[in-house]
Amino acid sequence: QSTKDFTAMADEMSQRVRPVPPNERCEKVLMPGDLEAEARNRRRQEGMPIEEDIWGTVVEAGKLVGVDVAALHENG
Repeated sequence: QSTKDFTAMADEMSQRVRPVPPNERCEKVLMPGDLEAEARNRRRQEGMPIEEDIWGTVVEAGKLVGVDVAALHENG
């Protein structure tokens, strides 16, 4: 099966599945990859969440090589 055929089948399935009303436990019907695409778009807009302890490690590593990571973050 070619990539073109697979993409066409996936698009067709998406057009049939997305209009299905969700049940009472869901906001909408999702397709594979929807949650990942939403997270990617949100992170492009809002940035990537990083735990404070991890960020501290990044700042300390930057200091070791002469980079003021905290200043980069503030100007970012």
